[in-house]
Amino acid sequence: MKIKDSLFRNILELRAKRHSYVIKNENLNSNTVLIVATLFLGDLFMLAPFIAALKKSKPDVEIILVCRDDLKEIASLLNVKHIVPSHRPTSSSIKKINKLSDGGFTAAYCIFSGRWLPAMIDIPVKKVVSFREPSGRFDHLITEKIDFPKNAMSAIKIPLLMLDNNHLNENLIMLDSWKPVGGKAIIHVGARSPLRRMSIRLITYIINILNNKAINIVITAGPNEFNNLEKLRKLIPDNVFSRIDFELGSKKIHELVPKIISSSIVIGFDTGFLHLTKALGTPTLVLLGPSQEEIYGGDDCYSRSIHLGIPNLTCRDKKTYHGLEEDWINNCTKVDCPVEGMPCTGNLDVELIGDSIDKLLDLSLKTKSSISIKHSSH
Repeated sequence: MKIKDSLFRNILELRAKRHSYVIKNENLNSNTVLIVATLFLGDLFMLAPFIAALKKSKPDVEIILVCRDDLKEIASLLNVKHIVPSHRPTSSSIKKINKLSDGGFTAAYCIFSGRWLPAMIDIPVKKVVSFREPSGRFDHLITEKIDFPKNAMSAIKIPLLMLDNNHLNENLIMLDSWKPVGGKAIIHVGARSPLRRMSIRLITYIINILNNKAINIVITAGPNEFNNLEKLRKLIPDNVFSRIDFELGSKKIHELVPKIISSSIVIGFDTGFLHLTKALGTPTLVLLGPSQEEIYGGDDCYSRSIHLGIPNLTCRDKKTYHGLEEDWINNCTKVDCPVEGMPCTGNLDVELIGDSIDKLLDLSLKTKSSISIKHSSH
């Protein structure tokens, strides 16, 4: 099947390169739109305001979402009509999309998913909206090419440029599923990148803060992302360790949602897991680490989050975001830190972390409708 799908994509790309794009069904009158977002977990859930804004501007819109195969269950939280799990276009996924469209799409939004642009020649669509494709090979298939921002903008607002600039100034809507039960905190210690995994020293510090407040603790990480369990056992009292609920990769991400929305706070470095918790509305303390604050440092829709980071580090020297290059971008995607002491994580102010935990825990004592806290940086 993989060989067949690969051959299909090669033929599709050859056809797309030769295809002089003509808008199909120019008079198409449909309330169905296609969103192609074959992104990782965090990027996918940063689309929550985009989807909310789309629904606000078109209340009767029906959305078909194409996402990564491994995120099909968790993507259901985004409240779309149908989900087509297909990281790359295949004959079967295109057929399924066309069957669901009921005659075509008023728009297809390809959000940093350029590998899907060639498929647009086989999908009835009135317009294809996208930022430029990094390689430029299939830009001719974009009927509305959106300019990538020349000045700093948060990642949750960038997709809104595809809709209407008026949405940039609105109070952005997240999923807002938070329903805290008792006193429970999640410490997310894992990440795909080793540079975003929490140190034993910091884990111990946070455990002590929460334990002193009689908060029940859940520690989460993906498979093989936390291998220091025995070391942690030696650093904290047995009666504290025995009460910790460890979720270290045995469950899929969507199975952890009940624990996320019932927690009073989530603490961790900037990872997909924390973008999910923010989208769900759970108060979240984000330690930015290697991430650039201007992109990932929160916004008005993250009203229950605090973001802490070390600004202006010259070692954040990657100038691209999803393959698109701009001077204002200063990110870090290194696997190993070349700077002694890893300043983006090692220089975090632990007292400020403690104060931020206190602020966010206070939110669980208030009604959701009264909560409003701006993000902070350091």
